[in-house]
Amino acid sequence: QARKTGGRQTGEVFLSKEMRHTLVVTRPIGSKDYGFADCPDLGLTGLFLHRQHLRGMERLKLGQRVTAQLVQLPQGLQAREVRAA
Repeated sequence: QARKTGGRQTGEVFLSKEMRHTLVVTRPIGSKDYGFADCPDLGLTGLFLHRQHLRGMERLKLGQRVTAQLVQLPQGLQAREVRAA
């Protein structure tokens, strides 16, 4: 679903629960509003986390398990819709 607003295109993506992955926080979000996590199930490391994508949480702790949807961007994989596991 996509629409144009003010010259910018916006859209929504709908994913099933099966598209969520368990992540382990390796570097909590600090003063710069970002951190990193690993996804042991997929063997991925250094996944980017940003504060704006946390849902129902204010902080993350080292070693904390969360679930997220992974999105491939030109800068690399990023976690979106991050929630407590």
